[in-house]
Amino acid sequence: MTQTKSRIMSFVMAMFAFLVVFVMGPKLTAQASVTPNISTQLFYSQSGWADWKKAKELAYQQGQGTPSAVRVAIEGQPSYMTGTVRYSINSSGQGWLDWVENGAEIGAADQNGAPMEAIKMEVNGQLAFHYDVYYKVYQNKEWSDWKKNGEVAGTEGKGLQIEGLAVAMTRKGAPAPADNVFGSKNLGSFDPSRPMVALTFDDGPKRANTERILTVLEKYNARATFFMVGKSVDDHSKDLLERMVRDGDELGNHTYDHKQLTKLTPEQVEKEIMTTSENIYKAVGQYPTVMRPPYGDLNKNIQGQINGLGYPVIIWSLDTLDWKTRNTQSTINAILNNIKDGDVVLMHDLQDSTPGAVEVVVPELVRRGYQLVTVSELASTRGGLKAGHNYGSFRPK
Repeated sequence: MTQTKSRIMSFVMAMFAFLVVFVMGPKLTAQASVTPNISTQLFYSQSGWADWKKAKELAYQQGQGTPSAVRVAIEGQPSYMTGTVRYSINSSGQGWLDWVENGAEIGAADQNGAPMEAIKMEVNGQLAFHYDVYYKVYQNKEWSDWKKNGEVAGTEGKGLQIEGLAVAMTRKGAPAPADNVFGSKNLGSFDPSRPMVALTFDDGPKRANTERILTVLEKYNARATFFMVGKSVDDHSKDLLERMVRDGDELGNHTYDHKQLTKLTPEQVEKEIMTTSENIYKAVGQYPTVMRPPYGDLNKNIQGQINGLGYPVIIWSLDTLDWKTRNTQSTINAILNNIKDGDVVLMHDLQDSTPGAVEVVVPELVRRGYQLVTVSELASTRGGLKAGHNYGSFRPK
């Protein structure tokens, strides 16, 4: 009888192991394949709490005083995975404050609060086995090197104040995020007081066209945002994305197959977006920062899904209709006759007529005094971006 019970127990345990490995295993792997979002919020002495900034967004505001408090939070953590993010700051004159966790305020959230000199953060629990948390600070007119998992970012004890903060999460052992993952390589590379516009390109990359566009942007020290379709992001286009990253261009999500999202199921919508994000990550080790739905087609349900995935929605304010006219001069005229400070310009690097227009438009806009920046750079000086919100223009009010 005892042997029979033993055999039964062995069989039950074997079946349980089978279920864990072959049934739950793929589910756990799938859940762990998407890196959780990490967000930060800074308190400024002159304007109070700023909007939350997600990973790949810049927590920095010029002219708002010195940050004296911070909150850090994780969203999208796999339900089965324990742990949280915790963080500590070195507050001027007070030294290191006690660690706090996920979403808690640390520092002095008031107009006379002591500035922050340094920060450190880490994830714990099971999160620590699967992910690394990276962070860097803007201090003394430059960004620090990336620090991770409890290392100190910033210089303590020398009176230097943290002015900006950037954070990101990566899979365990993955390379540090690219230096320009948050847009501009250097905050001094554009002047918020001068006119600026954001050129955007959809449906690529397409080698010959995208290469020509990148060459023009590089020549004039200009940047742009590329909304890419996931099916075109692979080993053959990897070098184009690497070039975008080196140049400080912004990577955007334009779905995998360019399907009209309002005609898809919620599961299909998520797959279109997430597969594209994963392809971009595999290519350059960073996720896209913004999302544009094909045809600009949205409804409340789709917008809610995009919000849940952590992306701001970027539409446009100036449509060149290059996809329709397929005429270089028409695209040139559409831009040069209508451009205004704060515009988001829609073009397509899929169209063969577009690079020729870019070769004319970019130097002319520079001559007129416009700064050509990414969408996130433009937004950072005019209210910022929020996940799930729609943005078409950043014209001064």
